[in-house]
Formats: sequence, structure tokens, C-alpha cells
Amino acid sequence: MGVNSVHVNEVGTVIKKIDDSDNSVYLHKKGTTSEQVNKAYTKESHSAGGKKIGELGGTIDISEIGPNILAKHAAEAKGMKQLSWVRKVLPGGDWDLKNDEESIFGVAWKFDAEKSEAAGKELLHTDFKMGKIVFDDAAAVGNYHAGYTGTSAGISKTTQYRWAGLGEAAKLNLGIGRTLSRLADNFAGTENYGDNMADFYWNTQGMNAASEKMKEKAKVK
Repeated sequence: MGVNSVHVNEVGTVIKKIDDSDNSVYLHKKGTTSEQVNKAYTKESHSAGGKKIGELGGTIDISEIGPNILAKHAAEAKGMKQLSWVRKVLPGGDWDLKNDEESIFGVAWKFDAEKSEAAGKELLHTDFKMGKIVFDDAAAVGNYHAGYTGTSAGISKTTQYRWAGLGEAAKLNLGIGRTLSRLADNFAGTENYGDNMADFYWNTQGMNAASEKMKEKAKVK
């Protein structure tokens, strides 16, 4: 991956990537187009009218982006059937943030993977900051998002945990022994339901945040 400045909109969708040896990320106003970024971009000012919110390989502040995504997808999730939600958050689904290369999360995930491969070892990941929350990488944001939207859809914590654990057990690189162990934990409801500990943690944080948001809305009504 070349070193690009990345220009995104209010929900983290990439408007433009420019190969300029600058791995900064710039947030633009809603409605900004690729053509407008091109017109405003100069070698002296890579921001093209946007606001720098971080760098690939460092920390990206999504305090203005994350809440927009969560609100948008929570509204879509309300009343969503369980299997429809599962399809959304599965790898390759519409809400699989880390694999969405049209979003800053997918761009960062790919950047981290290629940087690590080039170095021959796993390096520090791009962090994401949303208010006081600091996510370890794009996968952590995705797991938080999955828990948030699942709860918004009315799916219980236990059900979400079981789906997440089954997804972990289905990974092909675990080996038979670990797969069977995770399946046993999933059915018994022990050891994070067979899910990865970090994934389980961020799923839970997302679920709790959605529950609190729903309580706040109920009080207003």
C-alpha cells in the first residue's frame, strides 16, 4: 500500500485517497465530493479544506464519525430479524467495518496488515478514539458496533454472545481441538461463549452503550 492522505466524510466513508507520502486522515463536511477535494488540495496543504483527525498507523479520532455511524445503523437495526442482523455483521457483510475498504476502518485495517507483512511481524495497530473510548484497532470498533446494533435490534446479550462464539469456532485456522473446545464453551455458556476475549469485551461494551442510549431515549419520551 502506498502512503496516502485519506479524506473521509461524516460517516467515515472515503471520499478520496491521494498518494502524497502523507498518511494523515482528514474529515470533511457532509456532502463534500471527490472533485471538491481535488480542487482544494495543494502540495502545501494536504487537508483540502478538511480537518486532520489522525494518521494511519497512529491514532484516528472518530469522535465525530462514530456516533453518526452508530445512530444510522441503530435506526436501521430497530426491529431487524436476528438472521438479517447476523448477515450484516458477518465477515463480508454490510456492517463488517474492518473489511470495508471504502471506509476509514477498512483502509486502516489493510494498512496495518500490509505494514506488518512488510516488516515480517505484527506491529502496533491503528487505534481509534471516540470520546473517552480508545479502540485497539478497526476490529475492536467493528465488535463494538456489532454489539451496539444487535442490542438496538432487540437481540439479547446471550444470543449475541452465542452467535459471536460460533463465528469464532468457525474460523479455519483454529484446528480441530480448539474448535471443539470453543464449541463446548459456546453451548455451556462459559469462557466468553467460545469467543475471543478481546472481541467479547468490545461486543459487551457496544451492547452496554446501546442499552444506555435506549434508556436515555425512553426517559425523554
